[in-house]
Amino acid sequence: MLQFAAKFPVYESASEASEYRLMRIAKRGDPGAFQQLFAIYEAELARFIARKTGTAWVDDLLQETRLATWTGLAQFREGTRIRSWLFAIAYHKCCDHLRRIHRHPEPSLLAETVISNDRGLQNAEAKQYVAQALNSLPVDIREILELYYFGELTLKEIGLLLGRNLSTVKTQFYRAHTLVSDALRAEGESQTNLSIAQQGGNR
Repeated sequence: MLQFAAKFPVYESASEASEYRLMRIAKRGDPGAFQQLFAIYEAELARFIARKTGTAWVDDLLQETRLATWTGLAQFREGTRIRSWLFAIAYHKCCDHLRRIHRHPEPSLLAETVISNDRGLQNAEAKQYVAQALNSLPVDIREILELYYFGELTLKEIGLLLGRNLSTVKTQFYRAHTLVSDALRAEGESQTNLSIAQQGGNR
């Protein structure tokens, strides 16, 4: 997992330069520097974990992520994007947890996020149909959407994390949206036909 993250590209900025300084100090065994570094992304990581597993597990999984990050500092390589590295660790902790409890992420949570990015889907019926469509997707495709919308990772970063080439990730990403759109269109046509039938029955 950390080997994938180590290939992530660097996006230079003043804030990232500061983070890299903290990382170098933390790798020398300074817990204070580590806490400062982790605190930068703690709220984002908590939101990601909540969306993928539910709010009841946030504290435990955030602590697991913190511990895994601290113990894995030696594996961090210069040039890795710190944010992506942290989300990779959190993602795997969430997956391990869901496997332990024999559960999959709640599709309605992902549906809400997909809908919030499309003003044409802002209604309760759309949420239900999108959730159903997402639930029908293979796990390997749905996890791309989770990382893209929940973790806000780029498709390139997702490919590195999951060990897939970029063209495959792009194909699966757009296929997922096509399947969701097709499901919504089919549902819309079904509702239209039902409405016409009801109107005909009232004549």
